[in-house]
Amino acid sequence: MNWLKRSTKDDKGLFFLFAAMKLIICAASINEISRIIDHYNAHLVLSHKHKYSVYFHSDKDDIYYFLIIGMGLKNVKKNLNFFIDKFQLDHSFRWILTGFCGAVKPGINTGSIIFPRIVKDDVRSFTIDQKGFQYKSGYTLFSVNKIYGRNGKKELVRIHPEADVIDMEGTGFCEIMNEYDISNFIIYKSITDNRDFIFPDYRLIRRSIFSVPLKILFSVMIKDPRQLKHFFMIYRNMRKASKEIFKAFFRLSENNEDKRNKNR
Repeated sequence: MNWLKRSTKDDKGLFFLFAAMKLIICAASINEISRIIDHYNAHLVLSHKHKYSVYFHSDKDDIYYFLIIGMGLKNVKKNLNFFIDKFQLDHSFRWILTGFCGAVKPGINTGSIIFPRIVKDDVRSFTIDQKGFQYKSGYTLFSVNKIYGRNGKKELVRIHPEADVIDMEGTGFCEIMNEYDISNFIIYKSITDNRDFIFPDYRLIRRSIFSVPLKILFSVMIKDPRQLKHFFMIYRNMRKASKEIFKAFFRLSENNEDKRNKNR
């Protein structure tokens, strides 16, 4: 695993995260974790249009909740509070936040898996417990309130030079974890857009994530045919990132299974 290496100080590491196999996997949209949901054949137990949804899977002692928490700080906080209270999620669960993010520094490529060490925004900063592992690099994930194109990314790095990657959920998730005194969590993300990526019209991005009506897709492209290229590039990148999220999840799971077998 080139993106994760074992610490010499603690042999539990991320195995502890999976020890009980009671997991809550969170993402902003279902496209980010649909492959994992399909793998477990998890069934939908709660949904409200594009605002949130909950999928559930259980098998003997293993319990999985898949929470679609929406995009942006406000949605993340509101929906996580609702989920925790609605399903009475206690401290026996381990939490994972995953999904898409964008790179603001050079050398971070599409599909790369990022384990941030610091998660912050303009007013808050959280340090993520590495669970006995030392990650390949101490990435800083900066949470923003909108999608940043290449010019916006350059301006953000000028103001916040510590930022490596950006998302719209990280600090909201960490704030709720802190509020409920939950320490058993990790965050890992996959890159959909590098520093110089050119985004299509925002409505086309929504088409990639939420499948908005095709008439919007056609109306935008008729006005600007170049949008077709940008649309298919972000669509391709999201599919690649989704595959990497899936593979990374099962790398962690396989490590846990090896550990459980050794302890038998």
